[in-house]
Amino acid sequence: MRLARLFFYIPILLAYLWATPLLAAPGNHNLPENLRGVHPRLYVTPQRVRELKALIQAEPFYVSQWKRIKERADAMPLEPRAYTNDKGEQLWQRGSGDSLSLLAFAHLLSGDKPMLEKVRKRALSICSYPTWGNSKGHFCDLPIGHLYTGLATAYDWCGGDLDEATRKTIRDAILTRGAFYIQELGDTNKEDYWLTLQN
Repeated sequence: MRLARLFFYIPILLAYLWATPLLAAPGNHNLPENLRGVHPRLYVTPQRVRELKALIQAEPFYVSQWKRIKERADAMPLEPRAYTNDKGEQLWQRGSGDSLSLLAFAHLLSGDKPMLEKVRKRALSICSYPTWGNSKGHFCDLPIGHLYTGLATAYDWCGGDLDEATRKTIRDAILTRGAFYIQELGDTNKEDYWLTLQN
């Protein structure tokens, strides 16, 4: 089970180790030359964003998909969900991270200012949550992957449009909470119950 646990967490560990020097010391990293100082670079490149912007205006499939994305993003309230101090995995937080990624993508393709304000408010809300999951220890449950993905995409896709205070809050949350999570992974006395279940 220790080996299974290790393999499950390797992607999260690698993502944290990759992101830490990028956030802590911009410019001092091993990114390919064509990605240095360039945003976005998670999942899409500036060239791909330009292509997508053209496709959502002209190609029927992309037009229909963009319409669905934009409608969902527009329908989301300005105020994010408030933190609920419940016990357990706090699975409701998954929606917070997922909605942040959707809003960041909608802003990336539209440049919509109200959408950016939703991104900003949700990112700050997530960063202020006292826990990211609460059954295995703070920042150690299932929601962490959803929340990290939301924050990472918001930072990468909207970072140039977000104010410096918001960018700093996101960076600090990723660096400090990620370090805590990595430390928890090193504790060999802990078991994650959903990894120990028998098939």
